[in-house]
Amino acid sequence: MSQEKNNKVNLKVPKECIRSGRSQERRMSLRPQKRSLNLRGHQTSVTLEDRFWNAFCDIAKSKNIPINTLAAEIDAKRNFDSGLASTIRDYVLRYYMDKD
Repeated sequence: MSQEKNNKVNLKVPKECIRSGRSQERRMSLRPQKRSLNLRGHQTSVTLEDRFWNAFCDIAKSKNIPINTLAAEIDAKRNFDSGLASTIRDYVLRYYMDKD
């Protein structure tokens, strides 16, 4: 398989990251939902609110990396006293604070 084809396979966006337009903003829930991730070949899940999940997907897209790759990078750097979902929330918050 060529490198170009391989990159296309790796950059698949999980269907959970695909949004269907403006009306979704009104439907976003503050209730956290379980989201599936694959960290270095291991299935896991995180429980995140829609806004954090969507922002997390947007960050991965802006960095042109798969959501699982970004999650694995965050997981590798986190302090194991905190959960992965909390670390992702902190990452998203810091990402947008640092943009200003």
